[in-house]
Amino acid sequence: RGGEVVYFGALGNESKKMIDYFQAVPSVKPCPKGFNPATWMLEIIGAGTGADERSDGPKVDFAQIYINSELKRVNDNSLEANLLEFEVQNGTGRRESTPGSLRSPGIASALASPYYHANADPYAYTSLDDKSKKSDGVYVQSQWTQFKVLLYRNLQTYWRSPEFSLNRLIVVMIFTTIFACFFFRSELHDVADIEGRIVNIFFFSSLTCVYNLYTLVPFALSRRALYYRERAQNMYSVWAFNWAEGLVELPWISVQVLTTVPLIYFMTNLNTDTWFPLAYFFACITLILWLMTSMGLFAASLFPDALAAQLAAVGALITLMVFCGIMVPKQDLPWPYLPMYYASFFKYSSEGLMTTQFHGISDEICLPAGKPIEKEPWVIEEILKLIHHFKHDFPTHLPICSTDGNFDLSKPLASLKNLTGIKIAAEKFVLEDFARDYDYDNKYLDLGVLLGWIIVLRALTFIVMVFVNHQKR
Repeated sequence: RGGEVVYFGALGNESKKMIDYFQAVPSVKPCPKGFNPATWMLEIIGAGTGADERSDGPKVDFAQIYINSELKRVNDNSLEANLLEFEVQNGTGRRESTPGSLRSPGIASALASPYYHANADPYAYTSLDDKSKKSDGVYVQSQWTQFKVLLYRNLQTYWRSPEFSLNRLIVVMIFTTIFACFFFRSELHDVADIEGRIVNIFFFSSLTCVYNLYTLVPFALSRRALYYRERAQNMYSVWAFNWAEGLVELPWISVQVLTTVPLIYFMTNLNTDTWFPLAYFFACITLILWLMTSMGLFAASLFPDALAAQLAAVGALITLMVFCGIMVPKQDLPWPYLPMYYASFFKYSSEGLMTTQFHGISDEICLPAGKPIEKEPWVIEEILKLIHHFKHDFPTHLPICSTDGNFDLSKPLASLKNLTGIKIAAEKFVLEDFARDYDYDNKYLDLGVLLGWIIVLRALTFIVMVFVNHQKR
């Protein structure tokens, strides 16, 4: 048996009132001095509504004793008086619940929740501050109130879980510092420098995303039991759970971005010509991390355990990284894989970050390597004529590079062997050669696509939370 009340009242100083109530029942042993009153109470009632089967005394139905007690009569009278006072204050009369007059189906309905109660009171007030509105038919509070309560509770949970929130921030700062040291004060001289900067930007954003997702999944699953219990009791709606769980990450993502982006940005000499590339970097990293949060919560809702969710989510991320256009350019992808290119949200984050970082960069590099030959204009012209005479396929309209940046006109044939390539602007090389499918004009569209992915993943998580139940009983 279970689910019945055996005592409802004040505990009193050191639980004296509760102890006196139970000790007044015949055959109940007194509470030993210094004994925990809660433990004593559970022992005498047998942790249920009957006496402990292991005891030798007669069985006592404490639930029936409470029903017939003076304490219950006092409680009922107090409840009746409070209800009457509440209805008088709000100008309403006593009403009986009418199951047939429920509101039209919505989030709090049988269509969206298998726990919908057909006999719920549709006239229950949404909150004490708004007496004119009616509830959703299931929940006492409005959807907005539920969302605020859950968001506040989630913020407290994160604050009280430093082993998750603080550890994640510390680890991300550590490997951000390592990346920043690898590319410390990097300058652009040749193709290797350009590729190093691209790797720096791409892997900073990608590895941060993977780590955030991987650590979030088990933390989200640790609260699944609480979600199922409160949902079964219709304490909160799925909508409120879904958005409170997704938005609670934003403050922590903001802290993470504010502490890690300046490290990687200024230590590695990223674009500081204007304020816009830095502001865009902040915005793009914030959105991609929030997207990873949404993907982690979706995986945690879809799969039964943390290991399966982590493997599936990280595997999907790595696959999407391959098709983002950095590792394999779009023009080299077979046509059946092109949908993966456009579906990869890393394509949009990489496009936005790369184009804004290299747009307007006038630094000249040598393609593929070497140092620019710095001579008087007439000397360069003579060198180009000489090159064209001996090597007709060499371009004559671009400055040239050699291994050491020198060219000896007295020994032209020997100097020709030291030529390594041509000099080209960094922006031109990145946006017209290395990532020719990336377009600077798409920078705002890229942010919009990332935000759209977040909304899609929150919607998918909502659907999974409604229709997928991983409880084994």
